[in-house]
Amino acid sequence: MRSITSKQISYIASICLFLILGTQAYLIFDYFQTTRAGLVRESDAILEESFKKDLEIRRKLFNELEIVLPPNSTAQKSKNPITKYDFSKRIDYSNNIIGLVDLAINIHISSKAPINIQRLDSITGSVLNERGINTKYSVNLFYPSTDKVIQQSKSELTSPFFRVSSKYLTIDIVNNKALQLILVNPLGIIIKRMGLMLLASLILSIICLLAFKQLIKILARQKQLVTFKNDFLSNIAHELKRPVASLTFNLDSMSVPGIQIDPLQQQHTIACLVNATAELNDTITMIVSLAKAEEGLLQLHKTNVHIGEILEQLESRFKSDLKKPVSIRVVRNTVNLTVRPTGSY
Repeated sequence: MRSITSKQISYIASICLFLILGTQAYLIFDYFQTTRAGLVRESDAILEESFKKDLEIRRKLFNELEIVLPPNSTAQKSKNPITKYDFSKRIDYSNNIIGLVDLAINIHISSKAPINIQRLDSITGSVLNERGINTKYSVNLFYPSTDKVIQQSKSELTSPFFRVSSKYLTIDIVNNKALQLILVNPLGIIIKRMGLMLLASLILSIICLLAFKQLIKILARQKQLVTFKNDFLSNIAHELKRPVASLTFNLDSMSVPGIQIDPLQQQHTIACLVNATAELNDTITMIVSLAKAEEGLLQLHKTNVHIGEILEQLESRFKSDLKKPVSIRVVRNTVNLTVRPTGSY
């Protein structure tokens, strides 16, 4: 099975991160729409409550006007035909009997106690404050059939950047009039209501970004480790090849038929073989030590390195060739050349 490369893992992680952030953005937008729809329904209830309070004020005013009428107006009023209203086609009031009664009362008293848009605006402001909605608003009187505005409680708020509008509240079926509440730029209220959702989304997004950043760092570290491992294996192969070559070189020198080897030269060649074997053993020990270092089991100790001894060993190694004469000249300014390690490990 083909293994997945670090580059492919980065692509997959990037796509997953994009999908996570995209999903969160969609959920935030959907929650925003839900919160906005809830605010619209709340504005409907606020407008209806404000209208009822204003209707109660106008009903009392209407009764007071009825009381102060001249005595002869009662007889004249009794001769007036009874006004009948057809509410059978009012589908919007089909499940709202109380609202239908309020509509009939409003139609009846509007001739003497008409609606005052400024008073209704003041009442609406009080209701909004009671519900904790602090935003600019306007109460408008409409012709629903043509969307023509008859009156506005605040005419300077005609072109808001963002607004929430309640549905039309019909108050006069004879003259076809309706009220509407406009909440101007209530974005702060919506965001405040979405506070927990936004905070959780922000925290999760930050966690995803930090996790992705950490993943990229891990992949980069893994890539460095692979490069280091390849370089390490190459160096180890070189370090192993040198003592093996020395062993082969000296063994070949001793195994050449017909060559008389004096005891001193034989002793020197054997010493070179021992040194090569020791170097091979040291290289193997270094590999084991590096393995321990990765596990945290290796402790390093500072020792001085005598360059002169290393040069003498190299000179002795290359002079052990019995096939042909080798001339090596080492030039150094001092006999005791030592390297002292500094720093900490």
